[in-house]
Amino acid sequence: MFLFNSVLISSPASAAQNVKISEPTHRLSSGVFIDDQFASKLLPDGEIGSLIYKPYRGVRNWFIDPATIEEIIAMSAGYGVINGVAPAGQEIAKNWLAQLNKVTRFEKVNVLSYGNPSDYWLKELAPEQIEYINLIGKASLDLSLSRNSLNSTLVNEKRQKLSKYELSVFRYAKRQIDLLSTLVNKKELDPVQLRLTQLLNSDIEKSKFDVLIKDFNELITIYRSKIKVTDTKFTITSQ
Repeated sequence: MFLFNSVLISSPASAAQNVKISEPTHRLSSGVFIDDQFASKLLPDGEIGSLIYKPYRGVRNWFIDPATIEEIIAMSAGYGVINGVAPAGQEIAKNWLAQLNKVTRFEKVNVLSYGNPSDYWLKELAPEQIEYINLIGKASLDLSLSRNSLNSTLVNEKRQKLSKYELSVFRYAKRQIDLLSTLVNKKELDPVQLRLTQLLNSDIEKSKFDVLIKDFNELITIYRSKIKVTDTKFTITSQ
């Protein structure tokens, strides 16, 4: 669900509705979408579109996942779908972003942790990276919306079941991130670190998660193979 209980701002007569915008990733690590279902969700009567298109007279506090906004921006710039079907969401995404900027212009925007991961699993698998992940997420949202967002203490309290294989992939990825961070600039590993947090979102459908976890495992292998030594320094190459 995207809407949750209202909270009082200053008096009972002045209540703000909290609106949460977050959607599990629909993309592979390459940026290719695994389906085109996100487009329909952004329509005015869609699950996410209705959050910003539906008329509302009161004040709202917005809690927004920067990974979701990045994905919508990617759609607005033109995108591909893995099955080769012509994508339908480019104009839908452009319109959605314009409407979001319109309705949030004079309201508070709070940033959620990148990818809205399960707080339990994030603390279990990457506790020392949480502050860094939140900094990256805030910078991303600020840039995407061209405004300053507020830090939020709101977290995803769901705890999804992960199989032994899935946990092994995440733990292996964490070890590789820790190892590679001693060899290269930490920012070069941001795509891997942020991908890990995205995949800890508790609302990813099982059928999609199987595809995404396989893709993530392959991403780690690719990053390891890109390590190159030049003049006693390690870098991640583009090849």
